Amino acid sequence: MMRGSPRANATPSWNDRVGWLTLAQHYGLPTRLLDWTTSPLMALFFAVEDETNVEDGCLWALQPLRLNEAHGLRPALVRPDEPIYTQIVDAAFDEPAGTPLGPKALATVARQMDVRMLVQQSAFTIHTDGSDLRRISTPSVILHKYMIPGPDKKNLRTLTRLFGLPRSLVFPELPGLSQELGEQF
Repeated sequence: MMRGSPRANATPSWNDRVGWLTLAQHYGLPTRLLDWTTSPLMALFFAVEDETNVEDGCLWALQPLRLNEAHGLRPALVRPDEPIYTQIVDAAFDEPAGTPLGPKALATVARQMDVRMLVQQSAFTIHTDGSDLRRISTPSVILHKYMIPGPDKKNLRTLTRLFGLPRSLVFPELPGLSQELGEQF
């Protein structure tokens, strides 16, 4: 692969646990991270992209600062270099059963270390366990659910393409480009 290619990926250094966890999650491995996007249009793309799924779908919108406040943190996104973040990441590698922090889910800043993460406008929540975000008790709402009727998905897929989100942009690596080109013939 040519250096400097816009489709080239770099991997983190061998001891960069945050980097490896982020990259693993973004490419489909199970981790303590949950993918989000800061773009409503990108979220819509993911909610309707599967042509085989004709069931009703939904978009989830998260109030990240409220989520962090609900866990006793300041109303800000947690950075990957903060101790609470690195504790959870370290536990993902060292303590698969959970962390001594108890159940927590924190909204974090994503390190844009990969072209796919950049174009998808990635964001994450990092979790100490499998607790459901809908069950977090807060004085204010942290999750909003927007229903997408199944019959509307096909038209919404077309609209996401017309609004500038072809598959090859969302998945800028060669498989994404190949799939998009294959669908045109």
